[in-house]
Amino acid sequence: MLRLRTVLTALIGASFMTLAACGGDDTTAAWTEPAATTATSAAPAAEPTDAAPADAAPAAADAPTDKAICNAAGKADKAFKAELIQLLQSAQGEPSDADMAKVLGGLGTELEKAAGSSETKVGLAVKKFAAGAAEVANSASPMTEIENPEYEASGKAITAACKTVGVTVNY
Repeated sequence: MLRLRTVLTALIGASFMTLAACGGDDTTAAWTEPAATTATSAAPAAEPTDAAPADAAPAAADAPTDKAICNAAGKADKAFKAELIQLLQSAQGEPSDADMAKVLGGLGTELEKAAGSSETKVGLAVKKFAAGAAEVANSASPMTEIENPEYEASGKAITAACKTVGVTVNY
């Protein structure tokens, strides 16, 4: 029992020493600054301190990194192409507009999920292409609209944006 207490004491002491070595004066100033700010407010200090991280956490969780967006976009593209090939084979090269709309709509949905709330160049490029896929899917003739130059340009924008973060996709 005495040995366990000694080990725990040593571990706790080492933890505090590590924190003290990493902390420095800047950390202390940053830590006390919010307390000074909340002391002037009418609300108790614990409420704003607890609320701020809770508000920030969902936004951070919803905005994926550019690399994650591109990886998800690449997976969505592969799934789309596999589904399209299967559709073309089953329709003997002439898929119906309804089937094509379903496939494109699925691609748009997956890309929209991949981008989340990202407002980066990559995120915006993926969102634009996703919106274009949804627009083509909802058109009267998806097979004709898929060849729209603006839609094709938005696909090239994803490819270029993802290349800048080191992920290869081919839209």
